[in-house]
Formats: sequence, structure tokens, C-alpha cells
Amino acid sequence: MKSETLKPKSSAFDPRDTECCVCSHDFVDPKILPCGHILCRPCVISCLESSSSSSNDQSDCPLCRRAIVDSEERAARKWDEVVDALPTDFAMEALVASSRALSESRTCGVCDAEASSVCLRCWVLLCASCVRLHRSFLTTRHHPVESLTSVTPMHLLSRRPAFCSGECHDQEEDTGHVLDVGTVSRLFCVDHGVALCTDCAVADHRACPEVRRLEDVAKETDQQLVEMSAKLSAAESELDGALRKVNARSAEVDRSEQAAVAKLNEVFEQLHQLVEKAREDLTSSARAAHDEVRSELAEVKTLLERRRRSVASYKGLLTHVTDLVPCPSLTEAKVRLHESVSAINVSADVQSATTLPSMPRVKVDAAVIKRVQVELEHLGYREEKPKEPDLVFHENRGTNILLTEDRKTAERMAPENNPGQGMIVSRDAMEEDVLYEVRVDQMTDNWNYTLRVGVTGTRPAHLSMVYWYEDFDDYFIICHCSLFDHGETVETDYGKALETLRVGSRVGLLLDSCGNLHLYVDGCDQGVAKHSVSQPCFALFDIRNRVTKVTALPSRRLQ
Repeated sequence: MKSETLKPKSSAFDPRDTECCVCSHDFVDPKILPCGHILCRPCVISCLESSSSSSNDQSDCPLCRRAIVDSEERAARKWDEVVDALPTDFAMEALVASSRALSESRTCGVCDAEASSVCLRCWVLLCASCVRLHRSFLTTRHHPVESLTSVTPMHLLSRRPAFCSGECHDQEEDTGHVLDVGTVSRLFCVDHGVALCTDCAVADHRACPEVRRLEDVAKETDQQLVEMSAKLSAAESELDGALRKVNARSAEVDRSEQAAVAKLNEVFEQLHQLVEKAREDLTSSARAAHDEVRSELAEVKTLLERRRRSVASYKGLLTHVTDLVPCPSLTEAKVRLHESVSAINVSADVQSATTLPSMPRVKVDAAVIKRVQVELEHLGYREEKPKEPDLVFHENRGTNILLTEDRKTAERMAPENNPGQGMIVSRDAMEEDVLYEVRVDQMTDNWNYTLRVGVTGTRPAHLSMVYWYEDFDDYFIICHCSLFDHGETVETDYGKALETLRVGSRVGLLLDSCGNLHLYVDGCDQGVAKHSVSQPCFALFDIRNRVTKVTALPSRRLQ
């Protein structure tokens, strides 16, 4: 197969092609970085030094941020050694020299007149007169000379032959222009990598094992360049194909995103409609239940008001009878009035007021919640389960209390002598429908009464621990025979189960979804102790009298 040769590009020369991106000047000793970008040798050193003063472990190319040298190699050698190990771009170096030859002051290199042409072989600028003189000499008559208006640095570089690098290559410079270019090379020393004339090859490179014709080496190099160019073109084509696939995939991602968002909007719109309908139905149901309670309360109120008016009427009659002068008819009236008053019995009516209907609980449609959860799981959404509430005692407690087991066990010190300063409070606010329980671990026979429990609305950190809970500003306490509510005492046997406590018994508090406080003893609900407890509230245990040690049990959520 006949090999192709690389042709110089015919595109116009851009002066920025020879400028370093760091210093913005022409390349000086240009070095090829591992990423393929080119920087001046001094600029590479500058990048390395600036990276060493920062916390980066590697030095990056300022154009693509790819590492110039890894941290191990950077630590093992000096900057000069690292940079000198990078390959030099001799083609760029020659292009810079060619560009400078054309960009410097355009004066004739022989007579200092204004130059109009350039010798492509000598790289010397010539005026019109000197062009004729240049062509009259025997050694230069065949040199190609072109007008400065048409020649480019790339063209000038491609037309210049290789000159011998030996002793015969005597170059002199005058104002930056080459005056004598020396002998044209015909041979190439592969061992030293230099072009030679015949005389220098015989005189200085006779011992070199491989001195070849420069034309043959150039052809082989040209063939290698063609092969490398083909390889790079193939790699470029593969990368272009991969980029097209990525771009096509990106377009698919955009379309998929739009479809997914549309689907999600549709699903959530359906869920929204479902939840909204459930909200309306449940709201209507809750209002109807509360209206029913209002109706019952209205009936009780009407009955009580009617009975009260009747009592007030008899009271008025009694006043009139008392004020009258005694007479036989009055005696008979008093007898009848006494019979009527004696027949009045409001106990049943008053009892109806003490057994008022309880507040209706809000019932959430579990089917709706399940439907929403199923749809979300179908969409791949997994909600993080909230951390289950746990009963832990706050570090602020009575001075007679010792907390152990990560503040889950509370013990009263010197229980036989000191029954006070035994308050402990939950660290966290109570959550609805969660049972907060303690287990009785130890008891004493020195005292008559047992554990007292309740809630406080004061945050534990702000509580001023006192001898008895009665000295708190905000509390509700249950004992075996009474309820203590913000300084008011109600005699009741609601908490009578607290008198049956023994070692191993469980005592708990629960706040339902309506804000009602319940007492639990050994897992049994004792009913509502207080309606509409203000929130947030904290569980309060007063370890006094016979109970001397308790341990918090894992909290349970009751539905």
C-alpha cells in the first residue's frame, strides 16, 4: 500500500498559536505536558511551585486540571529535573523562530532598506535590490525567494532545508537575521539525532553505527507521522461516536425525566384528591360526633336549668310562708310545702352532670393511609421511620435521686430516712398514644403510701427541684386517693390501683390523641385522669414513701 505524506495546513496562521496560555508571550523552551497541552518551561515551574505552596497533593494543568506530575514523583525530584524530563516541542520552537523572523522590523538584512521579500532557505529579509543581488551569486541563485505579503511562518518553516549541525555550520547573526546558513545536510546520525553534511559525517561520526540518508529518515518519519495521525483520527472518531451516544442518552434522560415528572404529578394529584376527600369525610364525621356531644350536653343543661328553676320557685314560696302571720290555713300550707320539698331529689340530676359524655376521638381512615403508603412504595419512595420515643429521665432531678443505666433507672438514696426530693421527669415531651412505663424494682415498709405519678408543663431544664411536687408551679399528680391539679385537690379513688403496687409492678402514663391523660397499672387502663392536658407536657414520677427504685421500660405506641 502506497504511503501518504503529511501536507502542511493551508489555513491562515494565527499569532496566538505560538503564545503560552500562562504568560501570554511566545513559547520559550516549550514543554509538552502529559495531557498534551504546551507550556513554557518557566511557566511549568511556576505552576509546580504554586501548587507546592498550597495543600494540593498534585500539580494540575491550568487548562484541563489534569495532573502534571504525581505527588510521589514531585517529592522525589527537584522542579528543574521534573520539568526537564518533560518532552520539548521542537516543532513549536521552530515555529516561534519562524514567526519571529517575519514579525521583527522589516528591514533588509544586507543594506537596511525596507524589506519586501524573504529567502525561504536563508531566512533573511531582502529589499528589491538585494533580491537581484542574492540571485546573482552562484551559491544562492537557486534559493526560493517569496514576497512578505504572501509568506506565513508555517510556510517559511516548511520550505527551509535542514543544515549540518557540525563544525561547518557557522552561523552569524546581525540584528536577529541569519546571514550565512551553512551547508545543507544530506545525512542523519540516528545515534546522536543530528543532521550532517558529508564532510562532518566522515570527520566526526565515522564511529557511529547508523548514519543514514536524511531523505530516507525523513520518509520513515513522515510514514510514522501518517500512522500516528491515522491512529489519532481513529481515536478521535471513536470519542466522537461515544460523545454522540452520551448526548443521545442525555436526550433520553431529559425525555424520561419529563415523563417521570408527569407521571408523579398524575399520581400525586390522585393521592391529593383521595386525601382531600378523606379529609372532608373525616372532618364531617368529627363535626357530627362533636355536635352529638353538644346535643347531649344541651339536654343535660336544659334538665338542670329546669330543676334549678323548680328549686328556686319552692325557695320563694318558703320565704313567703315564713314571712306570714301564723294561722290555721298557714299550718296546712306548710305541711303541703314540706311534703313537696321533701319529694325534691336532685341527686340523679347532679349525677348526670358528673357523667358527662367524653370527647369523641378523631378516627383516621387507615385505608387511606395504607393506599398512600402503597403508592409511594410503588414509586420507590421509602420514608425513614421516625425514631421511636423512649423514656429517659432528665438529669435535672430531686437531690435524693441517683440515676444509673444511662438515666433509665432512678433510686432514692437513704429511703428509710428521707421520703422527699424524689422527683424525676422524662427528658422528652410525651407523644400522643405512647405509653411511658416504669417498673417498680425496690420497695420499703417504712412508709404508708406509694408512688405518685403525673405530668408537668414546665420543661425539665427549667424546673426548680423542691422537696415536694406540690411546690411546682405547673403540675397534675395522681395518688391513691386524690388528684392534685395546680394546687387544687380532688378527693377520688381514681388512683386506688397505686396502693396495690409491689416489686415488678408497672405504672405508666399515656396521652391520647384528644389530649386526655390516662393512668396504666400493670398494663390496665384506669380511664381518663384529666381531660385536655396542655402540651408539651413531661411525665413526672415522685418516688416517695414505699417505692424506692424504678426502671424505665421501652415505650410502646398504642393505636
